[in-house]
Amino acid sequence: MSDQNITIRQVRPEDARAVCEVLRDSWMSLFENIDLGVSKESLEKEFEVKDEAVESTRLFFDNLSETRNAWVAEEYRIENIESRILGFCRVTVSEAGTGKINAIYLIP
Repeated sequence: MSDQNITIRQVRPEDARAVCEVLRDSWMSLFENIDLGVSKESLEKEFEVKDEAVESTRLFFDNLSETRNAWVAEEYRIENIESRILGFCRVTVSEAGTGKINAIYLIP
């Protein structure tokens, strides 16, 4: 049994690439369908994480506020002294104070 912890924390700009990879992996798991000829390899080309998407995500994370925020689920493995992003959630709050989950993705 490995020694690990999972933490929910506010997203940071340096998480942008990992979050883009979570989005990609989540979408790919939904669309892969061997019976229809949609392979993981073809999806990897379609859903490649591009530098422009990472930069756009980083800019979004740089401009979070009380009404626009995001969190990640991060797994920290003590034996390897490393961590990885397992999931991502983006929320907004209206002027009336109503919260809305705009996106939630988890690695498959």
